[in-house]
Amino acid sequence: MPRRPAAQDWIGTPTSALALLRAELSYLRAAPAARLLGLDLQRRPAHAYWLRSIPGDHARQLGVLCAASPESSRAAIKDAFSAILPAEQAATMRGVADGTEFAFDVEVAGAPGFYPADEVILDSAGSDGVRRLAYCRRVPADRESAQALRDAIEREAYEAGAESVRVTVRAA
Repeated sequence: MPRRPAAQDWIGTPTSALALLRAELSYLRAAPAARLLGLDLQRRPAHAYWLRSIPGDHARQLGVLCAASPESSRAAIKDAFSAILPAEQAATMRGVADGTEFAFDVEVAGAPGFYPADEVILDSAGSDGVRRLAYCRRVPADRESAQALRDAIEREAYEAGAESVRVTVRAA
């Protein structure tokens, strides 16, 4: 079954998508400073309602809005949100907006306490007694973000005590 374009999840106009993205960008920029000052910054009710009307997590919601916004503004929107969001969320937002998805096939040796959030394909001990773990992570991402995600996946496994990590990236 062909994938449905992300922009179809937005029922508003391109102009309203752009306005909601601007409001969300302002909120994301102001929230850390407000927390430092002890203020409880909240989204306006209409803003929160329209965000919740889009299925998926926050990064997917932003990607849908970016895909629904005017084409002339998309590159600037992606750059502005990529500067604020964590790498994985930014990659998801960009991938949803562009309609691209990548699969990361991961093989980990060692790391006895490492349990990824993804579905594990193989988890066993090799003949040398070292734990072998294999899983696949599918993420909407653009090509630039896929490399950053690959590095983040490797870093995550090494921080959990892996002896070796192999990540293969392929278009899904």
